[in-house]
Amino acid sequence: ISNIRAFDFEGDAAELTDPRIMIRSKGKCHININMTGEAECKGADPKWSDKLALPVVDEYIISVDFCEYDEVTGVSDCIGTGAINILPLYKDGKIDARVDLKQQTALGETIAI
Repeated sequence: ISNIRAFDFEGDAAELTDPRIMIRSKGKCHININMTGEAECKGADPKWSDKLALPVVDEYIISVDFCEYDEVTGVSDCIGTGAINILPLYKDGKIDARVDLKQQTALGETIAI
């Protein structure tokens, strides 16, 4: 996965000091996780130059989490989640995807961010 960008964040998400993207794949026998480094551009439109790789065996959905990374504790606070269907990757060899992130409220409702 490369050319990772986030667009039009508002409010608290636009003020993140160290936003990161975490990708996860979960197969029948394994879980793989990879995370970007620090964003080159921050604010409402962060951008990363990282290239992330995950071994893909038997899954067709990759989870994408937008996080705020705390270097002191080494813990990431999840701001929003989404998913990429990678079935076109098997056919075309590449995917150009946009992931709409969602967040769960304290009341258990899922909202778009």
